[in-house]
Amino acid sequence: MTTIVSVRTNSGDDGIVLGVDSQLSIWDGDQRTSKIEDQKLFVGKNCAFSFAGNMDPLVYRFARYLIGRSGSDRDPEQFLRWIYQRSGTPPYGSDLIPRDVRARLETLSSAPDRGALEKVLVDISTGVYHAQGPVEEYVAQFVDRLRRRPLDPIDHAIATRQFWEFYEVNRLFHLAGTEAEALPEMILASNGQHMQLYHVDALGNVRDIPREHEFGFLTLGSGASLVRDYFLKEKYHDDLRIPDALRAERIRPDNISMEIAGWLVYGALKEAWKDGDSGGYLDWVAITRKGVVDCGSRIRKRLAILERDAMQAELEALKSSTSVPVQ
Repeated sequence: MTTIVSVRTNSGDDGIVLGVDSQLSIWDGDQRTSKIEDQKLFVGKNCAFSFAGNMDPLVYRFARYLIGRSGSDRDPEQFLRWIYQRSGTPPYGSDLIPRDVRARLETLSSAPDRGALEKVLVDISTGVYHAQGPVEEYVAQFVDRLRRRPLDPIDHAIATRQFWEFYEVNRLFHLAGTEAEALPEMILASNGQHMQLYHVDALGNVRDIPREHEFGFLTLGSGASLVRDYFLKEKYHDDLRIPDALRAERIRPDNISMEIAGWLVYGALKEAWKDGDSGGYLDWVAITRKGVVDCGSRIRKRLAILERDAMQAELEALKSSTSVPVQ
């Protein structure tokens, strides 16, 4: 199972801290057979996100689609073909078009090799030719809408408040036998065209942070109720894992800096371990206007160095020890 916690700053630098545990439970029917650590936090150039719910190769492929480094990874046509490889020909959304078609639309007005229909479309969009009747008007508006669609699928989903691709992933996941309540949801943090935290439900609806919270936070997963209790009852004031100076004076709902947001995410994730289904190492990122910092990866590297140094110190102590080992 999973616990995801995210906190938005409201003081100092505009930013977001997003954290998640790494424990993944393996089930055989209704029986949990083992626990392993697995990647649940995905980091892109202008975003970070994590999923709560049952995981499947379809979900991991969706994550790759969102953070893809190559054109083929971010191509909606390639993505749809992959997720439908077990289910026949993929359907196409009205604005989910192949990358090469979109590239052609962007250069259409200056392309020297335009076809007859392409010339008419350019003339309509530039006002040279006025659409004759509702069919031509509809086609012209449709093409213009496609041309204006953001290339980044995250920016498009935020603008339209609908992640159509995620809906398709969950629809296929559900058809394969996953119960509706176990379908994955996601928390998304972005500093692209929009700097904000979003909850994306299983139907692909993109939602803002609930307004009833005193400060901006979102949480999902098996430990979410513990996290809400931790924040709403202000248990962080008594959390000894947070430095004394912060707890005593500076943690207020109207004074959430990046430092405080980081400690709140840390404390809330540790609190969520009480549910028994969350655990493992903590993975987290800090997102500002300047970029996305993979803090969890950096901490793990530091811990690995400390572990190596401690091992070396113990081995040196053994070499110089004159005591007799206990048999």
